[in-house]
Amino acid sequence: MNNEIKIVKCIDSLYPTVKLTIGKLYKVKESENDKFYRVIADDNNEEQLCYKYRFELVDINEIKELTLQDIFNEEEGIKYNRINGGSGIYTIQNETLIIGEHIKPVLNKRIMDSKFVKVKVERLVSFSDVINSDYKCKVKHYRVEGLIQEESSYTWLEEYQDLKDIMLALSEEFNTIALKEIINKGQWYLEN
Repeated sequence: MNNEIKIVKCIDSLYPTVKLTIGKLYKVKESENDKFYRVIADDNNEEQLCYKYRFELVDINEIKELTLQDIFNEEEGIKYNRINGGSGIYTIQNETLIIGEHIKPVLNKRIMDSKFVKVKVERLVSFSDVINSDYKCKVKHYRVEGLIQEESSYTWLEEYQDLKDIMLALSEEFNTIALKEIINKGQWYLEN
């Protein structure tokens, strides 16, 4: 069994014995059973078994860990997760660290010693919202995902792009019926 610590992101929070937060990062180790991770679920490094399918691996090189001082130096309103510390989203408002929606100052030694990461929140919207917005967007649909897997030159479609660039690429690759299906049944997201 490998005791190497990996960073994973929760994608499914339904678990009766462990409180998980979708989108939150957790530290995990492999378990004896290859269907489970040993999740380091709280500040005292207690490990609990959780199904692997509830998580996706995160490339540690893409994560920038921030200290409490770092996040106070960032722009107000950005959302953060504490790596393996408590649940909820932290943010700075009026030079005060708050958790969740409660305007309640939160500070203790564990939080002061914690590492934080910025939270990327994807907003699922309608195609109508996309065309009425000036933000970049992306679409998730099985046809688009198939195209990305078949043609490595289309991996840029996994990131937020200008709508015109997405539509140009899709109209070159798909017929009108498939394009309408992607527009109507695809999951559209706007960049924050």
